[in-house]
Amino acid sequence: MDGPTLLSPPAPAIADAAAHAGAGLLQLHRLRGRTRVTRSLARSPLKLLAPDTHSPTAAVYVTTFGGGLVAGDHIHLDLDAGQHTTTFLTTQSATKIYRAPSEVPARQTLAAHVADHALLVAWPDPLIAFARARYEQRQTFDLAPTASLALVDCQTAGRLARQERWAFARYRSQNAIHVAGRPVVNDTLLLDEDDAPLDHPFRTGRFNALATVILVGPLLQPLIETIQATLGAESAGADSSRRDAHPPQRPAFLQTINPIRNGLLVRCAAEDPRALTQHLRGTLDPLTLLLAQDPWSRKW
Repeated sequence: MDGPTLLSPPAPAIADAAAHAGAGLLQLHRLRGRTRVTRSLARSPLKLLAPDTHSPTAAVYVTTFGGGLVAGDHIHLDLDAGQHTTTFLTTQSATKIYRAPSEVPARQTLAAHVADHALLVAWPDPLIAFARARYEQRQTFDLAPTASLALVDCQTAGRLARQERWAFARYRSQNAIHVAGRPVVNDTLLLDEDDAPLDHPFRTGRFNALATVILVGPLLQPLIETIQATLGAESAGADSSRRDAHPPQRPAFLQTINPIRNGLLVRCAAEDPRALTQHLRGTLDPLTLLLAQDPWSRKW
């Protein structure tokens, strides 16, 4: 069996996706050995692009008219990945958050449901917030007991070439993951200039890019074990070198790992945003085997 019989989504879901600006609906099923987009609806400024790559994996690119969000925009996507599907959800390029003339933020929300034996890789390009921008994001993932999720949430200090470094007004990102109805992760990052300067040494300091990586599910267990072993060995080596160094060195890249139920949470901070991107690509390269393709080869 390649998957369940296709059923039309509930009428309210279709109506909601069609009635509100920025709302979208995406459904995927396994058909004849491949993951296919069986329904895709989007209202401006949201756009959903799903090119046929003749791969077992479905690649979906989320983008907006103008390449970014302005104050008051609210992009919302409902995603339903059926059994045995493999989906790569990304963006065409970095999402820009434009200056907010008031305290009204730009918002993005994602509600994803991933069925048994399915894999969702949600890896958008890093977000770039302009000076005085305000942004809020909430992503919720409801996983079946044997579903797997790889989530990468990355943000930069802003338009560094224009000397806009941590110059936005507010950034809030929340990622909530449930497996079989049980909460596994509820992770929130809040950067608000009202609390203290964003580039304060005890906040972002010298770093210009941050990333959170969350891996959950049985399909990702080999990758999780590899990362734990590799980063554990690197941490031990770094501790030894710091004891021998005088004075202590200030590393240009930091990362921590935290085991979670059936998964792993990794946090990274880098002085060079490009170095962070390269590190994530290298660390998570085994995902290309699960995706049966290298989706980044078509982006850069």
